[in-house]
Amino acid sequence: MKRFKKLVVGMLIGFVAFGVFDLSQPTPKAAAYSGCKSSELPNVTLGATDLDICVSESGSNVNVSMKIFNNSTTSYPYYEWTMYLQRYTNGAWSNVGSRTGYISGDSSSNRTFTNVADKNTKMRVKAVFSYEGGGSVGTRYSNTWTR
Repeated sequence: MKRFKKLVVGMLIGFVAFGVFDLSQPTPKAAAYSGCKSSELPNVTLGATDLDICVSESGSNVNVSMKIFNNSTTSYPYYEWTMYLQRYTNGAWSNVGSRTGYISGDSSSNRTFTNVADKNTKMRVKAVFSYEGGGSVGTRYSNTWTR
């Protein structure tokens, strides 16, 4: 009986030593990302317009909110946009998904990318803006985070 107990104890020690049983605490998952980045968009009539691109994670979803501000109380700029959720892989940014819409001083834009894989890689949102009916305004990016 003593031999059996020693054998069982020896086997358990061996399993732990060789990593068959991991008795350490699991590595906690990083907190969900949430952050905003501010920049400017040109406007031929009103001058520069301030832009905020905010990103947050909720489970497998990535939520994006864009809002513009200007100093004019009588006129609101209007931009059409295409946003791309991008992942950094193999040394380059690749598109994971895209959304389209418009934004103006009295109408912010909110979009959700659903079922986004968690691959522990860098992510960002790329937003390409144009004037209503055409004419490039420029490209802006969110902050980069790891998902």
